[in-house]
Amino acid sequence: MQYINWNSLSESNNWISTRMNKFISEDHIACNLSKFESGKSNTLFVTGMSGSGKSTLCKKLAKKYKCTIVSTDDLFNMYKMDENTLAKNIPLLYEYVKQGHEDKNWAKNYDFDSKKQNAIAIKKIDKFLSWCIKHKSRKIIEGVDIPIFMMSHGLFDEPIIFVGTSKYKSLFRRFKRDGYDVEYLVQDILELLPAYDNWEDHINSLRSHILTKDTEMRNL
Repeated sequence: MQYINWNSLSESNNWISTRMNKFISEDHIACNLSKFESGKSNTLFVTGMSGSGKSTLCKKLAKKYKCTIVSTDDLFNMYKMDENTLAKNIPLLYEYVKQGHEDKNWAKNYDFDSKKQNAIAIKKIDKFLSWCIKHKSRKIIEGVDIPIFMMSHGLFDEPIIFVGTSKYKSLFRRFKRDGYDVEYLVQDILELLPAYDNWEDHINSLRSHILTKDTEMRNL
């Protein structure tokens, strides 16, 4: 007679479950959203991995709540816009630049593979987001960098939406959105996976801090 090793089976199920979560998407989770809806907080954060659909969700939310959107990616891309375009499309960032807080062209020669420049970028994002949350306007701030900012400042009671799109679905959506060269697709995926693993860790860490508190939570 062959006996079942239940401990081994349980470990296998946990192993499978952990990895399947990287493929299977969840509902978006909104925490403390009523604070934003009531006006108690003027900032709603939205985070998820690159390609998860943050921008699409934010456009719907901005229309619903009649507020502006700003992305942490905008800090890196604003050098591509002239001042009129920046003022029209991202007024909050335009105001930030006009007040002398940042050079509009700082990221023109940015090297994403440079650890030194990445460290500088994290500080710039932190400075910009710290300014944003003090601004009186109602706004949605989205980005993969939101968890690092919120964790470092202990902002566990702020309104935030976690986009539930899985890691691998987000990754392939990114390729669909940005385009890809079939010849180098596998190589590109392998090069991006460490970044996605890192984003996933930061998002899960923030979620665990927020969801252990007495948090108002709803699925979207």
